[in-house]
Amino acid sequence: MEKKNLILIVLLIFVIGFGLWLNSLRNRQPTDVVVTTPVQTPDNPQKISKDVEGIDIGDLDSEFQSIDADLNNL
Repeated sequence: MEKKNLILIVLLIFVIGFGLWLNSLRNRQPTDVVVTTPVQTPDNPQKISKDVEGIDIGDLDSEFQSIDADLNNL
């Protein structure tokens, strides 16, 4: 009878320890993060056109001159 009690006590300690270990793992998991997107005001077409026209793309012909020469050699 003493042996059965010892086995039950060891088993009970193991189950309690395992439960505490699982509980600590759950507490370590990151919480859900709520991502909010910034509110954007609608742009009007005139403002978009002005922004596009203001972009400096440089001289595209000179940029692609070496690429055109390589393609012509093929």
